Amino acid sequence: MNIIVAKTAGFCMGVERAVRLALTHSDNGEKRLYTPGPLIHNTQAITMLEQNNIKSLTDDTSPEDKSILIRAHGIPPEKEAEFARQGCTIIDGTCPMVKKVHRVIQKYIDRDFTIVITGDKDHAETRGLMGYAKERGILINSPQEVAKIPSHSHRLCIVSQTTFSVADFDAIVEEIFQTFPEREIAVEKTICKATSERQNEVISLRDITDMMIVVGGKHSANTLRLAEIAGEKNKRVLHIEDADELNPLELKGVENLGITAGASTPGWVIQDIVEKIEKEFEQGESS
Repeated sequence: MNIIVAKTAGFCMGVERAVRLALTHSDNGEKRLYTPGPLIHNTQAITMLEQNNIKSLTDDTSPEDKSILIRAHGIPPEKEAEFARQGCTIIDGTCPMVKKVHRVIQKYIDRDFTIVITGDKDHAETRGLMGYAKERGILINSPQEVAKIPSHSHRLCIVSQTTFSVADFDAIVEEIFQTFPEREIAVEKTICKATSERQNEVISLRDITDMMIVVGGKHSANTLRLAEIAGEKNKRVLHIEDADELNPLELKGVENLGITAGASTPGWVIQDIVEKIEKEFEQGESS
């Protein structure tokens, strides 16, 4: 079997930075550190972080006077202000690319624009973006939702969740221009380069392999999106979180296998999967 691992698979810059900050500020487990929600959407990485005394805030955990690490997705500004009022030590782990979107939103709010945010409903990053846009923000997930834009919004700025689908973003932008040809529209392409490259590489791998394995959390938006792209054109796709979920029988008859992973997937998880496949098929050939 020929195994091709995507060059873009695994931690993105923003996630790697947040994990590094977490381990540094917890002093490798010597100090307790909290995050408002899971730091990243990966079970194996969360287990590692918990072993290093890095915990997610729960409903019954009072954040007062605690050290809080803002995760890569960012949080609404009012939530950050609330942590400050409670005497928390705040460590900003927001991805620099997400911070850039925050600045873009503020720039266009100051110019009296309505902010159209393309992204996934209930995603941590879009909640933060909507927090910065305040009452000027409108969240849209598909071209069909363009109708949500109010008729009195004559100046529109379109931004995106940094891990949103490039194809979906382009389709929404096209629909907005067709629906509102007379309005002033500013398009800010805030999908990060790493996301675009990851999605494009999946398309390339999909077209030269018999099957794709997508590694990452079952609740990770960017991983689910990779699995969706990989599965286009009726391609066989296996979405797993780790090597324990891999059943080698599902790879029977596969000659060219592509492997990619979400932005929250540690490199060691990808390597464990590759090694399990190689070991299984080496044994099969020698038996």
